[in-house]
Amino acid sequence: TQSTWGFRESSEASVALGKKELGDWTQMSLDEKKQIYRHNFCCTFEEMRASRQDWRMIVGGVLTGLSIATMMYWYVQRLANPLREKKWTQRTPEEIHEREMKQLYRMVFMNWSPIDGIASKFDFEKNRWKD
Repeated sequence: TQSTWGFRESSEASVALGKKELGDWTQMSLDEKKQIYRHNFCCTFEEMRASRQDWRMIVGGVLTGLSIATMMYWYVQRLANPLREKKWTQRTPEEIHEREMKQLYRMVFMNWSPIDGIASKFDFEKNRWKD
């Protein structure tokens, strides 16, 4: 049966200690005082103040989540994206020249600096560079 006082189940010894608790505490031994304390409270102050190890689980979960997100990002960037462009170091000189020419024509047809810039050196009627 549950005692009217304390957190533990009542036994004959705890009932006897409960009656003794109402009397003079100077006549009780240190062991009896500790048993009364243990019966009345869930834990000691040291147990309450002791560091809990929950932070390890939280940090582990966060790091696991970050690593999974990083692997998914890497997978999408490397394997799942077929339109990914080559790096400049992986291109041949012909590819670089072709890309530069496309960029140059795009700048011309955007009419970039039409008075004295690159667009002024292109003949739009003949669709070629001016002599």
